[in-house]
Amino acid sequence: MLTIRYFKLLIPLKTMRLFCPLLIVWLVFFPALRAQNNTRLSLEDAVRGLFTKYKTDMPSPLCWVDDTSFLWTRDFRNILLRRVGSPEEIVWFSAESQPELKNQSLVNAQRSGDGKKIILEFQDRYIFRNPEGDITLTEILKPKDSQDHHLHPERRLLAYTVENNVYLLEPGGREVSLTQDVDKGIVNGSGYVHRQEFGIQEGLFWNKAGDRLAYYSKDERMVKEYPLVNTSAREAEPRFIRYPMAGMKSEEVKIKVYHVESGATTTLRTNSHPETYLTCVTWAPDGRQIYTALLNRAQDHLTLMRFDAESGSANGRILEEKHSKYVEPEHPLVFVNNKPDRFIWQSERDGFNHLYLYSSEGQLIRQLTKGAWEVTEVLGQDPRGEWLYYRATKVSPLDRHIYRVNLYNGKNEAVSDEKEPGTWWGWLSPDGRRLLATFQSAQKPAGIFLIETATGKKKLIYQATDPLDSLQIPKPHMRPFLSADGRTMLYGRVTLPPRLEPGRRYPVFLYVYGGPHAQLVTNTRLWGAGLLDSYMAQQGYVVLTVDNRGSAHRGLEFENVIHRRLGFHEMQDQVAALRQLFKEPFVDSTRTVVHGWSFGGFMTISLLLNYPDLFKAGVAGGPVTDWKWYEVMYGERYMDTPDENPEGYAATSLLDKVQNLKSRLLIIHGMQDDVVVPQHSFELVEAFIKAGRQVEFFPYPSHAHNVRGKDRIHLMQKVIDFLTKDGLNAP
Repeated sequence: MLTIRYFKLLIPLKTMRLFCPLLIVWLVFFPALRAQNNTRLSLEDAVRGLFTKYKTDMPSPLCWVDDTSFLWTRDFRNILLRRVGSPEEIVWFSAESQPELKNQSLVNAQRSGDGKKIILEFQDRYIFRNPEGDITLTEILKPKDSQDHHLHPERRLLAYTVENNVYLLEPGGREVSLTQDVDKGIVNGSGYVHRQEFGIQEGLFWNKAGDRLAYYSKDERMVKEYPLVNTSAREAEPRFIRYPMAGMKSEEVKIKVYHVESGATTTLRTNSHPETYLTCVTWAPDGRQIYTALLNRAQDHLTLMRFDAESGSANGRILEEKHSKYVEPEHPLVFVNNKPDRFIWQSERDGFNHLYLYSSEGQLIRQLTKGAWEVTEVLGQDPRGEWLYYRATKVSPLDRHIYRVNLYNGKNEAVSDEKEPGTWWGWLSPDGRRLLATFQSAQKPAGIFLIETATGKKKLIYQATDPLDSLQIPKPHMRPFLSADGRTMLYGRVTLPPRLEPGRRYPVFLYVYGGPHAQLVTNTRLWGAGLLDSYMAQQGYVVLTVDNRGSAHRGLEFENVIHRRLGFHEMQDQVAALRQLFKEPFVDSTRTVVHGWSFGGFMTISLLLNYPDLFKAGVAGGPVTDWKWYEVMYGERYMDTPDENPEGYAATSLLDKVQNLKSRLLIIHGMQDDVVVPQHSFELVEAFIKAGRQVEFFPYPSHAHNVRGKDRIHLMQKVIDFLTKDGLNAP
């Protein structure tokens, strides 16, 4: 059994108090992990098992029907209604009963603003049902080849795109063309604007009344066409995309407003540089004004502006934010119910993402949340605009608890039980009196609760069972590590081989991502892991994943330490964690392999080339190999431009470090990758050839940035075969 003396090797005594709660987790669960028998997982289990035969029987909450009843589904085919205080469920809607929905699953369900309709969205249609669910009020079929659907439920107006133009489908079936751009370099209404950075997910925005539609209009004709090759054609054909690389010309975006009654279109006059980023698009409650955040290309100066939707002219400079490294807006405004002159703004200005209450004219009324923790999601507010509900990391970066803040006096209250570690999600009832909330932790299977928001009193209404509980397989546990500078606690996930044999030393499999906006270790099922960790442990590996500095939900300083030198601190932390793990008597430090994808692919090769004596093999998928080939929005936020930061680009490029390679390396890339374009891997392979270093390269001709579907089993077999070659996992 592991004893405390091993931890004294890992953690200085002066920091032991910081780690005590996590130490207890390790000491309690480690013996049980060692004693587990080995129920063999198949590779298909490892890749797909959590979504198929080992999926929990947890219902998926959809929406509230009214203040006392809600909808959920277990299979996205049959929708069940449950009333508060009743254990009974009724089938509210069944897709099985409609032949036209035979091969479709539910995409979304929402309650209309007036509460008189529930709208079900399937792949090809919207179905409007009355709240009782027994009558279909109407259906709207999505036009053929349409995308970017955005429905105004009260007026039954459907905005959508076909290719690069915006259309409107009226209730009578008439289709109105809002744009008629023939040049494919002008893209209207798409959510794929600014490469979907800055929290952008959609490109169409209805105002509350449904009489105006705002939309993005992107001109990317000045961005050079980048060729991807379709080899499935009789003669290979190029497929051109617009890909603005760091330091090069970027796209130019505008916001336009279509007036439904008049048919007129207005362009917001931002009077900014053409390459300014436009985000946080939010309609004012009156539907006549629209707010937009303007972020300069350097991403260090944000201005929130208000515009008149009729004329397009600016009528208010609301607030500004600046930072020496970068400002990163990610959330639209949330206007306060019953107070149309007040809104909630999210910002990291004090070092952590928090909520701020503003007047519509830009006067800061108060900071609503504060502390060395982050708000991760706003859940909603009551109809009176008194309480705002949110999720946050206040207890631990690993956990998510639900809180509420009083918008009148700034008082914060915990809604979920902070004493129980874990992760909460919540759906607020229309009257704000109840939360339909789910809870899950690494120790407890998921359950659904009804929480009375005023008292915090909760009632369990559904307890899921976890099929993994009956399996005797290696399961991850959370373990703390110290960062390379010795000042910061990092959270790691470790999975041990079954039945550790006395005197035997096991190789290490490091799975790495390490980039911004990702948190791999969370207090959820399996500590956020998939079954691949368990599978690799069954192959004889000690499996390790660590969220290094630069990853998400630990505050701005924790993340932006990576600025202008991506990979540097991230690698240091990964190596520091490895070396702490190497001090365990059952770990063989001479047999370590590493695998990662995208930023993780960049990290994989970076580790092999910067720490060549530490690893025996690595598999890098879709890797960035030189940041000058990555896109403008993400790349310049963290690295600035190549002209502004030549030293940083040189230090992080992998091309001039290929001579350092001592281990085996497999590079995998999707040939249709429009996120990390294949040029990254091609040029790195060319550099290895010129340096006389042997590496292996495997393309997936029809896949984009990752390998999905049934081919993912093929991918993981390729990865595992390579990593276990030469008996790396042998006793």
